Amino acid sequence: MRFPYFILFFCILVLTAACDNGEKKSVKPEESTAENSQEKDSVTEAQFKSGLVLRFRDYRKEYCFTNNDAEVNDFCSEMDLHMLTVELKDQSVADRINLAIIKGVTNNTLKEKSLSQWVSEGVERNDIEMAYQRSIRCDVVEKSHDILVVVIGNYEYYYGAAHGGGTTETFNFDLHSGKVLGLSDILQAGYGKELKRIAEKFFISENGAEGWDFTPGGGDFALAHNISFTRKGMVFVYDAYEIGPYAAGAPSMCIPWKELKKLLIEGSLIQDFIDHPSKEEEELGC
Repeated sequence: MRFPYFILFFCILVLTAACDNGEKKSVKPEESTAENSQEKDSVTEAQFKSGLVLRFRDYRKEYCFTNNDAEVNDFCSEMDLHMLTVELKDQSVADRINLAIIKGVTNNTLKEKSLSQWVSEGVERNDIEMAYQRSIRCDVVEKSHDILVVVIGNYEYYYGAAHGGGTTETFNFDLHSGKVLGLSDILQAGYGKELKRIAEKFFISENGAEGWDFTPGGGDFALAHNISFTRKGMVFVYDAYEIGPYAAGAPSMCIPWKELKKLLIEGSLIQDFIDHPSKEEEELGC
């Protein structure tokens, strides 16, 4: 199991960052403006006793602004969505997981609309000043008999902006209940201070000690918002600005489970990862 989601995420950033920062003006789309919409599906085979099936569907909507003003660039407002739907033998658990994914993708704005409508309405059509390009990806970074780890990457570039920006959101799903697992579900009470100490050590080992928003050994190291429970270990990925300047990108680190063993709740769902560790080559320092 590789860990491609943050790499893909920032590749999108590079590919979409080529727009002029000159004077901006309000522009209405002309008759020649193009509008395109695409949808396609892919599906995995059923996995594990839970009957886990992963269905992916791609949605794409584009609306291009054109004009005759040399001071204003043509610009295509775009929305791309790589959506995930989970199927399980227990439909109630699948429904709970899918609802969490939909809320994460749409920021709880879907309401009564279909995803196709939501994507279409997300493309600004009236004013180039408000136009933007947006890409949302749902990627599975770990799956087992007990746990499914889904990461939602969101990248946005607004017309005329100096650069785009992105965020990620991680869901560690319990496949037995559909619950989103947090640190308190796998670590013993009072884990905070010791986990931060261990995490800071691994962060500095993989990313260096200089240029971050904490003082090494000063007690102000912050845990990442995005933490994935993978077979290799507990993986931390920081969004831009979360722990350092934009230029630092999205630093990451991985703490092997053996380093956290004394903090783990006995019999937690992580035990399968400890008993059956990944046999892949070293990745992210684990």
